[in-house]
Amino acid sequence: MISNPVRPRAAVDRVDAWGLEEASFDSEPVVNVPIADAVRYGAPPIRLRLIGGASPICAVFDGDDLVRAGPPPGR
Repeated sequence: MISNPVRPRAAVDRVDAWGLEEASFDSEPVVNVPIADAVRYGAPPIRLRLIGGASPICAVFDGDDLVRAGPPPGR
C-alpha cells in the first residue's frame, strides 16, 4: 500500500515494478482523479491502495465513512 504522502508518481513506479510498463502512461492520470477528489471532498488520512495483476486495481480511501460517487451536493 502506498500511503502518506499520497503520490501519484509512486503508483506509476509500482506499476513499472510489476512489469506493466505499457500501463504506466495511464497510471498517473487515473490515480490523480480519485486522489484529488479525496483531498477536496474527503477527510484525512488519505490512502492509496494498488492491487497488482493483469488488470491492476486502484482504490483511494479517506478518513470519512461516507461512500462517494462524486462531489457532495452543493459543492
